[in-house]
Amino acid sequence: MKKLVYIALGMLLATTSCGLHKEYTSNVKVDNHLFGDSVQIDTLDTANIAAIPWKEFYTDPKLQALISHALDNNKDLAISLKNIDKAQASLTASRMAYLPTFAFSPSAGVNKIGDNRLHNYTMPITAQWELDIFGSITNRKQQAKVALEQAYDEVKAVKTALISNVASAYYDLVMLDRQVEISRETIDLWENGLGMMKSLFESGHYYSTALTQQEASIEGLRINLLNLQDDIRKTENALCLLMGDTPHAIERGSFQDFAMPEVVKVGVPAQLLQNRPDVHSAERAIAMAFYGVQGAKAEFYPHVTLSGSLGWGTEAANPAKFLMSFVSSLFQPLFQGGKLRANLKISEAQLEQAQIGFYKALLTAGNEVVNALQDCQMTEKKHSHVKKQLECYTKAFNDTKDLMKNGKASYLEVIRTQESLLYGQFSEVENRTNAITSLIALYTALGGGK
Repeated sequence: MKKLVYIALGMLLATTSCGLHKEYTSNVKVDNHLFGDSVQIDTLDTANIAAIPWKEFYTDPKLQALISHALDNNKDLAISLKNIDKAQASLTASRMAYLPTFAFSPSAGVNKIGDNRLHNYTMPITAQWELDIFGSITNRKQQAKVALEQAYDEVKAVKTALISNVASAYYDLVMLDRQVEISRETIDLWENGLGMMKSLFESGHYYSTALTQQEASIEGLRINLLNLQDDIRKTENALCLLMGDTPHAIERGSFQDFAMPEVVKVGVPAQLLQNRPDVHSAERAIAMAFYGVQGAKAEFYPHVTLSGSLGWGTEAANPAKFLMSFVSSLFQPLFQGGKLRANLKISEAQLEQAQIGFYKALLTAGNEVVNALQDCQMTEKKHSHVKKQLECYTKAFNDTKDLMKNGKASYLEVIRTQESLLYGQFSEVENRTNAITSLIALYTALGGGK
């Protein structure tokens, strides 16, 4: 009769557990218009800059040294790496849950019957083993495994952002250096011109208002120079923080050696999901929530536990002897005040949230890629106009100087054309910096930085 009960119970467990545990499979579909109506994913070239290692993308040796230093010392990255250690430990613990637990649990006592005292003791090793018939342990292990993968994605996201921020700060410093250089050269020219204007004023060829206006322009340029130097100091401090250093001067190249990263193709990748760590992480969240739902469902089914003990001990007046016991137990939840159903609803809601979060991550990725692409295209279009504008300002300045030499233009007119030339030089520097900044943004938006 007992054998029949065990066989029936085994058949019941096998039947109810069939298909309860399932592996997560991705069924995510990317909208063909993720990058807007003008670009469709199925027509995109899969060759893209995200496949370029950062050391090949950023070829400046000084910048490479700064990025390497930041990767070794950045505190946010160090914290993220510790999250991998935590996730690895959690995964190890979840795998060990398949094994039985052992404990040494000695006990001793005294019983008094009349005038007699009876001593007894036991020195057993106990064992307990939960059978994973309905996948409770497996689901927890799968969640821990996905959490570890998610920790790696988060580290990659931090590295990608760190490389981008270091590169952007570096090129900002190069741009600011050039603006400081232009400002100092202009101040020297204007101070020399101011001396000439003072001589002409003393001889009655200039009014005092023109002299005062020129002095004010020089002071304005000096103020701007101080602002630029302050921006340099703050940018260097921010870069030091990224590298995990105390504030110090940053060694960098000059604007004349300012080279754009050479990119053969700047395509939008059809395999965006393979490069973006945040998109990867968002899909991992779906997988974790999926296993959470399965785990909540498994709680409705019986829990089967095997337990036993093995050791030496005494009972009453009997001498010490070898003790052994074995027990199997089954726990079937019947009514727990709606707790199990509530947990299942919570898990299902978390799965829906994860799915919504994933598509939000996709939209964010698409938006960043499109914006970066448009910025790259816009700076490219502006380049020829900015270059032409600077050529015009330079020609106007040189022509005005020639006219002044022939007595057909005043020195004040020369100063005005020189102010326009200064504006053109600043615009040229800013546009070149925007070009590389937008390319850095595109490289980052596509998940580059390996």
